[in-house]
Amino acid sequence: MLLRFDLTEDETVHFKLLSELCKNASRNDFLDIIQSWDEAQLCLLSRRIVVLQPADRLDDFICLYYGDELQERFGTDFTGYRFAEVPELEEIRKSLDSFRQVAIHKMPHFSRISRTERDPEGIDYTRIIYPVLKGGSTRLVVGIMVFLD
Repeated sequence: MLLRFDLTEDETVHFKLLSELCKNASRNDFLDIIQSWDEAQLCLLSRRIVVLQPADRLDDFICLYYGDELQERFGTDFTGYRFAEVPELEEIRKSLDSFRQVAIHKMPHFSRISRTERDPEGIDYTRIIYPVLKGGSTRLVVGIMVFLD
C-alpha cells in the first residue's frame, strides 16, 4: 500500500477504489465483486481509468481502455494503441515509464503532475498506477487520474 500522508480526500477515495479493484481482479468471483459495487463508484473509475497490457518493452505496452474523461481532458483516445504508435511518445516517455516500473516491480506508484510555466493551459492531476497480479506476474497495469481543478 502507498504510505502517503498528504493525500487529498479525492486522491484517497480514488486510491482505495483502484486498490480494491486491482486486488480483486485476480479472484475468480471478480464479476460478482464488480456487480456489487455502487454504480457511482464504477462510473467514476470507468471515466478516469487507463488499462494497459504490459510487455517486455515500453514501446509494446498496449492501451486496452482509455476512459471518457481522459479522452475529453487530453483530447485523444489511446484505446487500442501500442505506446510506439503514440505520436508524442518521445515527449512523454519519462511519464509513461512509470507504467513499466509498476509492471516490473509489482508495486503501486503515485505522482502529481503539474502544468509547467511554459504550458499554462496544461492539466494538473494526480496519477495513481496499480498492477493487477495473477500467479505472481503482472497481467495488467491500471492507472487512474485525479484532476486537481
